[in-house]
Amino acid sequence: MDLHLENITAYHPAREQDEVFALKNVSFQVKTGEHVAIIGPSGSGKTTLLQMIAAAMKPKSGALALGGINPWSISGGALRQLRQRLFYAPQIPPLPPRQR
Repeated sequence: MDLHLENITAYHPAREQDEVFALKNVSFQVKTGEHVAIIGPSGSGKTTLLQMIAAAMKPKSGALALGGINPWSISGGALRQLRQRLFYAPQIPPLPPRQR
């Protein structure tokens, strides 16, 4: 499935909306069959990015397309069907505060 992100901006879901962005103006594409690694220090926005790619979190601004579909412009039933084609495995257990 192709993935296209253009100027994605997002807050961390646990932070207040007037605080620092978790992601700001992130743009990239992944074509079907490509393999990608997301690497960065704790708190750099990796989980927020993955939640958006999994259609679990709506970006504050920018455009996201999964297989050519904007998950936030389709019906609830169509969104559920799209999510069934995705897999998101969160880090369990999460890192303790201030641990990298």
